[in-house]
Amino acid sequence: MLSMSDGDAEIQRAMRAGAMAYLLKSMPNDQILSAIRLAHAGRKHVPVEIAARLAEHLGEAALTARELDVLRLIRDGDPASFSTAALILGLAAVVAAWIPARRATRVDPVIALRDS
Repeated sequence: MLSMSDGDAEIQRAMRAGAMAYLLKSMPNDQILSAIRLAHAGRKHVPVEIAARLAEHLGEAALTARELDVLRLIRDGDPASFSTAALILGLAAVVAAWIPARRATRVDPVIALRDS
């Protein structure tokens, strides 16, 4: 995404929506061209200045009401809730690792090496 807006909210919204890059029109032409090439190759690119601004807001995502309920139960020391939360987080981690691994098995190495 090429934009004049350098507001944190706009940057976060664009990246959540699936932007491959976020560039400001004020950036040098060679940096913009490099980011376009990377995006065309399917790789994400966020300049250091913008990445630093995004990093300031890490962990600010709002939790759902159910997630807050589970955290309250854990805080109160309910062992069943703690075990359930650990199980759910473990399953989420397995799924999060399995999906990219599954996609990687579908890549033809010859084509991948030719494109890089």
